[in-house]
Amino acid sequence: MVKPYGDLASGEDVPTVSFKNDPIVRCKDCRAYINPFVRWIENGYKWICPFCGEFNRTENYYYSTIEADGYRTDHDQRPEFNCGTVDFIANNEYMNRPPMPPTYLFAFDVSKPAVDSGYLTYAASTIKSIIEQGLLPGQSSERVKVAFLAYDNNVNYFSLKPTLKMPQMKVITEMENVFLPQPEDLLVNLEDSKDLVLALLDGLPNYFKNNTTPECAFIPALQCANNVIK
Repeated sequence: MVKPYGDLASGEDVPTVSFKNDPIVRCKDCRAYINPFVRWIENGYKWICPFCGEFNRTENYYYSTIEADGYRTDHDQRPEFNCGTVDFIANNEYMNRPPMPPTYLFAFDVSKPAVDSGYLTYAASTIKSIIEQGLLPGQSSERVKVAFLAYDNNVNYFSLKPTLKMPQMKVITEMENVFLPQPEDLLVNLEDSKDLVLALLDGLPNYFKNNTTPECAFIPALQCANNVIK
């Protein structure tokens, strides 16, 4: 697993630091973030970067007076002065566009060897359970988007448009030039199409239980998946 930083030895969550709509405090020269090793001068109106030695002016929104021991009055209340690892919450200054909704595409191998292994039933029921319990990362925001496809020697898309009564399967047999049928119906808001999603996961193992196709069009399926979430 790749992570931006390791877990704290104490087992505690990494503390977060939010500047809300104000810029994150950084050195004007080397762009280092504010940290426990900066040195405050001129009663807190300036600070010295420990990496490059640059003198930085303290913005009004971040100013605090300095105690006799050289620490800020709010030292104990700010994780960035007490912790070696913190997570700075990025604000609009760091965004070129509004945040994208969490997007998940589930692609199932439904060739005969895969179905015979029993994985399809287990995978579908597990994903259904996660969704029902609201455990899909980002699901609480009600912005999550999902799409589903299944592949053997063909690629099968599933239309989950909220106005439908049941999921609709669309089969693509041309593997040389894959395309999207009705692309607006394939990637849907999970909250709007939740009943259809759960119905699809319930029925998915039965759709392919009698499949006799041994082939697996994995690469075309990846191309299709990429086209859906572009």
